[in-house]
Amino acid sequence: MARKGGSSTQRMAPPPVTNGNSNGVPPPSTIAAQIVHNASNVNARHGQVTKVSFGELVKEFLQHPNTDEPDQQLVALVCVIAEAGLEGLFKHDPFAQDQQRQQGIDSIAALTFILQQKPHLLLSTRDSEDDGIPRPPLILWLYPKLLGLLTYTTLNSVHEHVQQLLHLCLSVLARTSALWRSAAVVSQLYRSCVQSILTKLQCVDDPVSVPAPSFSVALPSSSNISVFWPESQQIIALPHDLQRTITSQLGAINVGFCLLLALANAIQPQERESVTPGALDHHLPWIIDSAQALWKYFRRWTTSSAKRPFSDEITLVYLQLLEILFLPSLAPGDRTCTSLKNAQALITSLREFVDGLPSLPASESSQVRLAIILTHLRSALVSSPENIPTIRRRQEASRTIVLHDVEEIIAKACRDVDHFSKLHKDLQLALCLWTAPGTWPMSVADIRKELCESDTGNFSNAQLAEESTRILKLFRVLNLGTEERPTKRRKTLPDTSDINRTIYERLMMILNGSSQDSPVFNLSSLHNIME
Repeated sequence: MARKGGSSTQRMAPPPVTNGNSNGVPPPSTIAAQIVHNASNVNARHGQVTKVSFGELVKEFLQHPNTDEPDQQLVALVCVIAEAGLEGLFKHDPFAQDQQRQQGIDSIAALTFILQQKPHLLLSTRDSEDDGIPRPPLILWLYPKLLGLLTYTTLNSVHEHVQQLLHLCLSVLARTSALWRSAAVVSQLYRSCVQSILTKLQCVDDPVSVPAPSFSVALPSSSNISVFWPESQQIIALPHDLQRTITSQLGAINVGFCLLLALANAIQPQERESVTPGALDHHLPWIIDSAQALWKYFRRWTTSSAKRPFSDEITLVYLQLLEILFLPSLAPGDRTCTSLKNAQALITSLREFVDGLPSLPASESSQVRLAIILTHLRSALVSSPENIPTIRRRQEASRTIVLHDVEEIIAKACRDVDHFSKLHKDLQLALCLWTAPGTWPMSVADIRKELCESDTGNFSNAQLAEESTRILKLFRVLNLGTEERPTKRRKTLPDTSDINRTIYERLMMILNGSSQDSPVFNLSSLHNIME
């Protein structure tokens, strides 16, 4: 049996031969081992050449992905990719920024493929020397690196990929029945970190104080680590790479929202078949409350109209959360506003967001995302089934409350003429789809007229144009003016009472044998007729 340690990794790696490849890249089956071998070759004389070689090998691995290696070799591969591809992003190189970011994105893609194929690797330990020191599970070592990346404003192009990997680390465990318990522990780790952020934000909740209160939170906390990894209690000092200290309020808020998004994505309906019933669903009310709390802190720390770091990113993630929590992509009414509490939470969230638009410089992408949410919500709320089972009547009542309150919120926004005229055209159109006939400012009236006259509603976004088709027809029916309605035709059919009388008389004539020339409308001679 091979001894664990760095030497065993080198022993498994094949020699760096070209095997006939002119570019020197090894065959697909040996790429993983070659990446590990190059990283462990401390005698390499050209550091820069090694970095380039790593990037090329990762790209080659993505073109020919393969996880047919021993688990310990794959764990070593994950560690090398995380250290070289992710840790390298923390070292600012002004002459190779684009190359670093692309290498980081490629590294995350490689990690994603490996962990999708072998989710149990997240619970494996890193290979190490025989020093008797316990090693943490791989996920606990990888986790703070991902959180750290989310706090760098210069890495915003990488953040979406990091968030997807955070979601993957939870969802791949939840898909396997043997790993459900571990999925629950990981979800608790995410939740505890969000709670630590909220607690720290509450302690420094005074953005106008001078001097500004210092902010610092270490994630995950030592107590969170000990819950996930009990052996850590035997260590005098935790390894420094198991925690990431965040010193920016907005950076911490961004991390909190990304963790909430990972949790919310893991419990959305389309994945429920692969998750233990109730294993993660109990997090849903807490996610809603935490998202609202984080948004309030974000708005408090961005009171000025000037753009702040993470502003657009946090806004987009928050809108994604609202869409996932309240507008699942299933049949309308299946889970949208399933309770009065959820209905009130949705109303509160939309009111705070829409009312805050004048003071929050939302980007074009954020405004289009809000337009999609409003259109999706309108479609879900007006698609209530005709026959409602008793068990769903309460749900339908909640939907009615949401419909009424959101209409009021949007009506208020549409009457703010100065701000309405500055909104993105797609958002203007989406807002007006919620309006009822009445007297509106000229700018709103023009948009309403445009919606009535255009077949597609003139949306520039393809998703909006598609999703608005059905409610656009309903909007035209409800908002077509009386002067535009077709003239009613004169009634030519007889009243119901006349029809009934005619049928009765004809029946009498048939029974008593009378004719149309001399009709008899009674049955007095029925006995004679029968004889």
